[in-house]
Amino acid sequence: MPGDQPVGTIRVERSRVNNLRDVTVDIRKQTITVITGVSGSGKSSLAFGTITAESQRLMNDTYPAHVQSALPRYAQPDVDGMHGLTASMVVDQNPLPADSRATVASATDVYGLLRLLFARTCSPPLDDPRALSYSDPRGRCENCEGQGEAVDIDESKLVDETRSLNGGALTFPAFSVGSANWNFFASSGFFDNDLPIEQYTESKRELLLRGERQRIQVQNGSRTGTFNYEGLIPKFRRLFVEKTRRSVPAETKAALDAIMTRTTCPECHGSRLSAQARSYTVAGRNIVDCMTGTVDELSGFLTDVETTPEGRRVGPLISALRGRLDNIALLGLTYMGLDRRTQTLSGGEAQRLKLVRHLSSSLSDLTYIFDEPTSGLHAHDVTRLLDLFRSLRDRGNTVLIVEHDRAIIEAADEVIDLGPGAGEAGGTVVFQGSVEDLRGAGTPTADHLAAPVIMAEPAEVETSTLTFTGAHNVADGQVELPVQGLTVVTGVAGSGKSTLVMECLAPQLQKPVIVDQTVPRGHRRSNVATYLGIAEDIRKHFAQATNSSPALFSANSRGACPECEGLGSIFLDLAHLDPVSYTCPACEGHRFAPHVLEKRVDGRNISDVLQASVTAAQDFFGRGRIRKRLATMAEVGLDYLTLGQPVVSLSGGERQRLKVATRTATGGRTYILDEPTTGLHGTDVPRMLDALRHLVDQGNNVIVIEHDLSVALQADWLIDVGPEAGAGGGRILFTGPPAMALDHDTYTARHLRLALKEQPS
Repeated sequence: MPGDQPVGTIRVERSRVNNLRDVTVDIRKQTITVITGVSGSGKSSLAFGTITAESQRLMNDTYPAHVQSALPRYAQPDVDGMHGLTASMVVDQNPLPADSRATVASATDVYGLLRLLFARTCSPPLDDPRALSYSDPRGRCENCEGQGEAVDIDESKLVDETRSLNGGALTFPAFSVGSANWNFFASSGFFDNDLPIEQYTESKRELLLRGERQRIQVQNGSRTGTFNYEGLIPKFRRLFVEKTRRSVPAETKAALDAIMTRTTCPECHGSRLSAQARSYTVAGRNIVDCMTGTVDELSGFLTDVETTPEGRRVGPLISALRGRLDNIALLGLTYMGLDRRTQTLSGGEAQRLKLVRHLSSSLSDLTYIFDEPTSGLHAHDVTRLLDLFRSLRDRGNTVLIVEHDRAIIEAADEVIDLGPGAGEAGGTVVFQGSVEDLRGAGTPTADHLAAPVIMAEPAEVETSTLTFTGAHNVADGQVELPVQGLTVVTGVAGSGKSTLVMECLAPQLQKPVIVDQTVPRGHRRSNVATYLGIAEDIRKHFAQATNSSPALFSANSRGACPECEGLGSIFLDLAHLDPVSYTCPACEGHRFAPHVLEKRVDGRNISDVLQASVTAAQDFFGRGRIRKRLATMAEVGLDYLTLGQPVVSLSGGERQRLKVATRTATGGRTYILDEPTTGLHGTDVPRMLDALRHLVDQGNNVIVIEHDLSVALQADWLIDVGPEAGAGGGRILFTGPPAMALDHDTYTARHLRLALKEQPS
């Protein structure tokens, strides 16, 4: 340990990960430390790119080589040194696994423990608990393959047989001409892409629609690739039927509903288990009876089992199950059915569910790292979360939280504030210390904590009444909505906000533009320009000005540097050792071949433009579609990003705003946004509000599902859903201007009054 490192700390020395500028910090162990700062300031680079990456890399190094080859690999962070690291446990914002079979019980390990309990206590005993699993061929219903429902696909709405592949025969949006899924079939070599499907031979038609999985080799230009071919129907089922709807983009969900019909499986009646699996009983119940009940009902069942001779032999197993159920209760999720599919959970419910197994751990001296855990949570739900963090700390663990929420920051033992700005203007520690000292530090976070919460002046809005059909926990009803204005829908996590807006109201609105919670993930080649949809326009701009082919200005096509294939870096896979990458010596990181970089427009080549910021690019392109798209980036505060910046390098808040900028630029009459302030610092929220208000001023209707109180108070119209979550929610408690909501006795009203009352002095 370095001589100047305080005892009981984690030290990071001169980290240069992403935009961090030689950041050095000492983080006290067994405390709650909040890492905050404006979006893009480097919070994730410090918490995840530096501390998490090095901790997990060193942990992986302790395993044998053959084990390391099966583990995720982490590159060594660009840092001078790190000391005092402990094993890390990460709770990130990634959604729960996109598996249509996943349930609350399986996500919390309750189902696995319950199967083991049945296998050991039923008569006769089972040798393998997997015989009770709907994810295993031995236990699942053969008719629905463990889905619990039969899914019928209307093939006539998936394929227009009067057209050819090149003419748009595949009518589902995700298979449109030019898409990756379309290219999968068009480049397979199996089909005449200009021949209408109705003229195919029966064998060719069957190969297209239901072809079995097979390995084929495809020639693409000068490159040869190998991939697995499968027919349209099995591919469609794999991509869209067997995955959770939450992993499907909002615009695709409506198209799915138009071609798929779901009905309860007549064989298993929705239980997903075979008749044999349902025949095993313990204390008079089978495993389906246990799964369809509530947490309290399952606890009662365990009490009954404990009184039997078989139950007394498996006491530790029952204790483990009780521990999981107690943790579910501690997080306020007892209203959930254990067999509820995780794909139906709200963002806040899913976030809390991931914490259940961590509460059961008796390990100490771990480092828990949370990525914006209040995402999707109402202010009423945050109190329970704070209790969890204190419990982990008091058990001897270090808790690091990347967060913008005021309540979480104010509950921290210590705050690390990064900034002062985003991107190149950030990456430094502008403050480290107590919350009280932060208030006078003069940083953007300090300004946010000191800023008063303001309620907008009531605006006169014209409204109309919509009658809707209920879904999930929302019953049939009516709601009054503005014809033009900013409407904010609030309520505790799981109360039915998303169901009301997305499933009950959206189908009745004329082609709404929907911005949901899915965050752009991207890959090595995805950058800001491609995600914005202006990359092709930029290529055409250069092609017309230089009398060249647009493909020449693509780093994924003819213009790519032959040495690095357009990546700008050379990546070396060293088996189980850390992957190594270095700047391509041929193109020096520019990604393009030398003869492409010689072509210039107004003194700039294609690489210069992609390295330019949004602000600089606006000046370069003048008027037109490109400038209009870039203007939406500036409106949401992303004018500092470069056009060629990889999407994978962006923070969660930057990705969220990038998605908002992209979707709101498409044009529409009604915009629906699901928690657009996710990942945003308090000082970034006003810019997002300005962008939404700009849409309203253009004559649009904007509906926002949101927990941020400052957004709710700036609304023209508030809809509060509740009062509780699950079966205790689903009711519209209030509609009207925010000022009128203050007189009501709901969780939202209480916290709005509290926010307005506790103004900084």
